[in-house]
Amino acid sequence: MASGRCKCILVFSIGSFLLLLGAIVGGLWGIIYDKMLRMELVLTNTSRSYQMWKDIPIPIYMEFYMFNWTNAAAVVANSSIKPHFEQMGPYVFREYHHRVNMTWNSNDTITYQQVRSWHFQPDMSNGSLSDNVTNLNMVAATVAFQTRFMSYFKKIGVDVLMRATRSRLYVTKTVKELLFDGYDDKLLDLVKNITHKIPFKRFGYFVERNNSASADGIFNMWTGASDLHQLGMMEQWNYKHNTGLYNQPCDLVHGSSGDLWPPVTGRNSVHIFASDLCFSLQLYSAGAEEAHGLSGLRFVGDNRTLDNGKHFSETRCQCVGDCQPSGTLNASACRFGSPLFVSFPHFYLADSSYLTPLQGLKPDKNHEFAIVLQPETGMPLHVEAKLQLNVLVERWPHLSVFKHVPQRMYVPMLWFAQLADFPPDLAAEVRTLVAIPAIGRGTLFGIAGLGAFILLVGALVTWKHGWSAETQDHEPLLPAKEGACISE
Repeated sequence: MASGRCKCILVFSIGSFLLLLGAIVGGLWGIIYDKMLRMELVLTNTSRSYQMWKDIPIPIYMEFYMFNWTNAAAVVANSSIKPHFEQMGPYVFREYHHRVNMTWNSNDTITYQQVRSWHFQPDMSNGSLSDNVTNLNMVAATVAFQTRFMSYFKKIGVDVLMRATRSRLYVTKTVKELLFDGYDDKLLDLVKNITHKIPFKRFGYFVERNNSASADGIFNMWTGASDLHQLGMMEQWNYKHNTGLYNQPCDLVHGSSGDLWPPVTGRNSVHIFASDLCFSLQLYSAGAEEAHGLSGLRFVGDNRTLDNGKHFSETRCQCVGDCQPSGTLNASACRFGSPLFVSFPHFYLADSSYLTPLQGLKPDKNHEFAIVLQPETGMPLHVEAKLQLNVLVERWPHLSVFKHVPQRMYVPMLWFAQLADFPPDLAAEVRTLVAIPAIGRGTLFGIAGLGAFILLVGALVTWKHGWSAETQDHEPLLPAKEGACISE
């Protein structure tokens, strides 16, 4: 049996070791966890985040809602009649993202292109791609928009072209043609040969974009290696820091491309760079929200996002040319000079003047643009990215096609919702990852507490009873060696 002195040393040694281990490592656990988190989140060719970013494992769906102009012929015949629109859809597509042509740069950025593909989901859709939709003639409206600063004789020439191609104010096409397949237009062929600015042979809102590596441009973003809070943030687009299409600083290329985010703890707003708009949309904090058992921060597009300085001075740089009423973004310079203006669906949060000349639109809270991000990891837990495409049209007396337009108006063409939800298996991984700090601190401080308890018990035993061995009635047969543990 060990002597009392050995027991004393053993108890106090164990207690001291556990106390110091728990206290020191527990105090440093935040630093240790940050290192672990960086290993998971920083984009390297071996990190977990890279695999998730390169081929997005989260199911993404794109819902398209088409606006059908129900009384187009009546409006052409009688300009006092308000255009009426009915919503069709949704037409649902599964969307896939894949990164290609990646180059790792020495300044901790990565340059890449992305391929997006869409596959129709008939079982999730309300309608088929063969449904007919009547709406404004986008090609004719674009040509008319370009005549604003032409001389009188050039305007007459354009009118002759429109008459020769039998262009009308409205067209009826299938959903398939309007979205990805496109359709032939004689006026488009003529204009394309004259200006050479339009890169498409057929017109369609997303024509030549399906499975294209070049359609979205060339991205350059931070990997987070030098600063985790820069993870996924855009540095350049098409090798430029600025788009040159908006006033400064609104033309700055910044924010996330939407798929990879840094930690957002304490953030009041975030930016998403939308290459389709050549613009960074700012979303604002709308409080906490739980999703899939994880706490998240909800960021939404509010009345500041698409303001142009009318209500908020900091958004003045979003005004391009003649400022339109608040609530739309002028994307014409980004979309080859077409009179395209982007809003939230049904002109949600926009100036009431957009709805005045129209019938059939009903904006409400369901049309909100929102994203929920997990604060510590930046993981997108829930995405509802909703935008509407509108075309400016007005009465142009020099063009016979447009001389019967009732008044200046922004015609709604379609709106879409990009939807994504974090899958349960990935949510479980993130729950474990974000629980590590609490589990680690609790365990380590528990160890420190156990060490303190052992020291306390040892001190009490020493104070009350000492560590003497059992009373012996006889002397030991052999004398103890010097330095050995013995009871006094």
